[in-house]
Amino acid sequence: MKTVERSNFVRMALALCLSITVLFSSSMFALAVPEHNFAAAEITVSGQGENGEKPFVTLNGEKAVSGRTFFSSDLIETMETSSAAISLGSLGRVTLSPNSRLSLRFTENSISGKLYSGNISVVNAKGVSVDIETPDDVLTNDKNSAGSFNIDLTSGSTQATTEAGSLYSNNGVPAGQVQTTSAGSSPLIPVLVFAGIVGVAVASVIISRNDDEGVVSPIR
Repeated sequence: MKTVERSNFVRMALALCLSITVLFSSSMFALAVPEHNFAAAEITVSGQGENGEKPFVTLNGEKAVSGRTFFSSDLIETMETSSAAISLGSLGRVTLSPNSRLSLRFTENSISGKLYSGNISVVNAKGVSVDIETPDDVLTNDKNSAGSFNIDLTSGSTQATTEAGSLYSNNGVPAGQVQTTSAGSSPLIPVLVFAGIVGVAVASVIISRNDDEGVVSPIR
């Protein structure tokens, strides 16, 4: 009888130890999963490859072709003859033109990153915040509406245009409107007004001189 009780106790102890081991191992595995695996996207590469190969980009320094998984915080770079689109599911999409280099991060309701060179287009769904840093600016959106933006560094400085939604520079100025001027504020208008004033003054002087020359002195 004692032998049976002892055998049952050993079995229970072994089962308890096994359960604890499995639970501990699962917890350690969950903690070991990198944070950036929280979200993933898919890359589509287009363009021309080298020596008849498929077009490719580099992902964290390694070659990547269409279908490659993109994780948050990855660094992607397009070649001279290739471009790439990163599909972010319900968040939106980011497209890179040739010769572009971008570090991209995303969560359940945000798209952010740093553009080092090139040109990118960002499309975001309503409720998704956008925050893109460049060497000389930080561009943020109004997440209350869907947006479509283009950010360009090919000229050496940040140039942004807005097709939908609202995008703002770090000084609070709406991006895409910094370079534009309305007809009422055209720099040519003050020049034309000044030229008109000068023209009227010159004409008045000429008319005055002609009138003076045509007057006959009563002494004569």
